[in-house]
Amino acid sequence: MVDRWLEACREFVAWHRQNRLLGDPPPTACAEADRAQAWLLRTAHTMRGQMLDPDFPQPAMARRVEGALWQLKEAWSQTHNPLSETEADTLLAHHFPPDEPRA
Repeated sequence: MVDRWLEACREFVAWHRQNRLLGDPPPTACAEADRAQAWLLRTAHTMRGQMLDPDFPQPAMARRVEGALWQLKEAWSQTHNPLSETEADTLLAHHFPPDEPRA
C-alpha cells in the first residue's frame, strides 16, 4: 500500500514539474491538482506519524515517506508561496556572486 502511495507521489511530482513549473495548465487542472496534493500531504503526515514510532519495523520505508513528504511540501511552496523577484535576486547574488574585477 505504501509503495502504491509513493508511486502516486512520484507521478504527482512529475506532473507538477511538467505542467506547473514548465507549462501553463488550465485553472481547472490546477484546482484538481491542489485537491489531490492536499490529500497526498495529509496522508504523508499521517503515515509519518505512525512511522516515527521507535518500534516501526521498516526504517527505510519511513525515510522514503519522509522524502516524498519533503517533495510534496516543496511542490506546494513553489506553487503557493513563490519567491518574490527581490528574494530571488538576493538568493542568486548570494550563491552566484558577480565576478570581481581582476587586477
